[in-house]
Amino acid sequence: MLNIFDRYHQLTFDNLHDPKRYELQIQKLFDKTKTNYGIGGLFEKNFKGIPIFSFGYDRQSLAYALAEEVRKENYFLTPPEECRIHIQAKNKDRIVYKFHPADKIVIAVLSSLITELFSPFLSDYVFSYRAGVSNKDEVIVLGNYIKQMRKENGHRSFFIFQTDIASYSDVINVTDRCHFWPMLTSYFKKLNIEPTPYQWYLLKESIRPAYQSADGPLQCNLKGVPTGSPITQVIYNYYISDLDMEMEQQENLFYARYGDDIVLCSPDMEVVEQAKNQLLDGLNKRGLAASEKKTLQYYFSPAGNQGPNSGWRGSNRIDFLGYSLKATGEYAISVPRQKKLMLRVRKRIKNIIKMIPSETVDKKGRILSKFFNDYLSDITNQNNPLILAVRQTNDMQELKEMDRKIALAIAEAATGKKGVKVFREVPYKKIRQEWGLRSLVELRCRLYSHTYLADALGNGRSRGELL
Repeated sequence: MLNIFDRYHQLTFDNLHDPKRYELQIQKLFDKTKTNYGIGGLFEKNFKGIPIFSFGYDRQSLAYALAEEVRKENYFLTPPEECRIHIQAKNKDRIVYKFHPADKIVIAVLSSLITELFSPFLSDYVFSYRAGVSNKDEVIVLGNYIKQMRKENGHRSFFIFQTDIASYSDVINVTDRCHFWPMLTSYFKKLNIEPTPYQWYLLKESIRPAYQSADGPLQCNLKGVPTGSPITQVIYNYYISDLDMEMEQQENLFYARYGDDIVLCSPDMEVVEQAKNQLLDGLNKRGLAASEKKTLQYYFSPAGNQGPNSGWRGSNRIDFLGYSLKATGEYAISVPRQKKLMLRVRKRIKNIIKMIPSETVDKKGRILSKFFNDYLSDITNQNNPLILAVRQTNDMQELKEMDRKIALAIAEAATGKKGVKVFREVPYKKIRQEWGLRSLVELRCRLYSHTYLADALGNGRSRGELL
């Protein structure tokens, strides 16, 4: 029988010297800056006067130079600068660390290599910060678990425990005596890899850097991860990876984690209770705790019946990771996301109606319907929020409800009246058949049809990109 680590025998810590890895990370830094800030950002975003553009201009030479300096053990990280930014959406300040672009490249290479090396030690049910995996996948897997248990075992109700690791990024222990370093050492031993003192230096300085504080002197945090560093995602995933493995092996239990969000599910209340206690105890041993505000317990059933005791809230749907999951296993984008989406739709409709104030109700309705249909014409557009909503929903009832809301918005704009009574003047059937408004349900059926997939895949688009 093959050892599960055999396929990694060609991957060692010496791959840290591979220039191709550096060239890839330089390209990613270049592309990310260009996407987020435009062409001008390549010249404006800099560290101590060095623009990002200079790093992408001759990436091959720079990649070779960085890889060679690391190979010779001559490359040393520059202390990042401590910065305070204001997050407007949450109305709070956040401390981040501004790394030299060359350091970000080296740390990104180190992070990607660690991720590849340690992948056998990461649970398949950790969905955060993994290539080709997203929060949607966790929702789908949980939905499939519920469907499977309903079909095979006849279970119609489930017990779900949701929690969030409190201030995860701020309380992670990175002192020399924490469990994290011995755990990393054990992973290296299992892979028959012995990092050199220099490689340990790079790893520890990436995770626990000395930084230039806002007050002036150099400081080093023994708790928390350096926000702004590429290696933070590695720490988020692996800091409790051993606990993930323990939880995953529990019988008759669904366990999944996305960053600091954790969910447990089982048709057996005692299984969830025992798993919850084991989870909380495991977090406590690692210096972590569950957030009381974000800890929820659901008795999950299609009817939304009350649970066996007051500790379990009866519900027929739960919201997590930006999605809404029904007790039947179907999912849709969450209610807050739907509200934001409808606000955008109504704003667009309002802008169009301003340009055609003198047209008849029928003419306005046809124009608005045509605009909406044109807006949905390119179903491969990954940036269209409506198409994205369709891709991220398999609950047809939710799509039908969104269809009615969009039709109502168009009818209200065309007639100048508010409320569902407007359908008496302009029937829903008329909006569909005479005005020609397309349906999101029909769009999803087309999007997932075999004919469309065959044509799109034949044009070189991946199935993951389309779905």
